[in-house]
Amino acid sequence: MVALHSMAHQIQLAIPLVVLSSTGDVNCTIEQDNSGIVAYFFDTTDRGNGASEESGRHLPLFAVKAMSLALICECSDGCPKCLTQLGCPQ
Repeated sequence: MVALHSMAHQIQLAIPLVVLSSTGDVNCTIEQDNSGIVAYFFDTTDRGNGASEESGRHLPLFAVKAMSLALICECSDGCPKCLTQLGCPQ
């Protein structure tokens, strides 16, 4: 669950690299139930701005961009700079 949560943060950081939006325009929550673990991305703006929808449509591209951001970080196994998001309540 922690790994998926960190991956969601990395995808959020990659949003400006793929769509015309900022990292603060999309948020994510991680839920676990009997069927497994699910990440929900959602727009933070009132009535939405489409950034989370684009994230879902182009998830492989977001994953590549997120990985490239993590790889250019100077840490070796993850750090607050590449794995966390300021203001995350989880």
